[in-house]
Amino acid sequence: MGDVNTDCCWWEGVSCDVLGHVIGLDLSYQNISGNFHSIFNLHHLQRLNLAGNNFNTTLRSYGFAKLPNLTHLNLSSSCFHGQISVGMSYLTRLVSLDLSKQHDCYQRYYHFLDSYNDIYYHVPLPYQLEQSLKLENPDFKTFTKNLRYLRELYLDGV
Repeated sequence: MGDVNTDCCWWEGVSCDVLGHVIGLDLSYQNISGNFHSIFNLHHLQRLNLAGNNFNTTLRSYGFAKLPNLTHLNLSSSCFHGQISVGMSYLTRLVSLDLSKQHDCYQRYYHFLDSYNDIYYHVPLPYQLEQSLKLENPDFKTFTKNLRYLRELYLDGV
């Protein structure tokens, strides 16, 4: 990111419209962990890319429905697990949604290199991390019912 004393529209990964509203945010592969609740104050946001981070939590704990203008959402390889939030199905303007490769993310963080023997090994994943993302309640049909503009959906590994 940039200096807090400068216009955020000039920061790397931030896109703004002519009125200065943040409409795009690319924070992919920034080693972000923890929560990102402050993003939900960006009500004009249309494109959000959080791919390749380590959130290690469920999607239910986030209010994606607070971002009704989202057209592109990429959460691939971001260490989410559990049920996909029904709130995401209220993002009726979504054109592209990528929730893929969550399990690959855990393997990235749970593989280790034994530099002495030059061998990779892994420790068992904690139980909740083995679950990856699920689409059970809502099921696929219910989840996609409101997403009439959706043209790209990536659910590899869900």
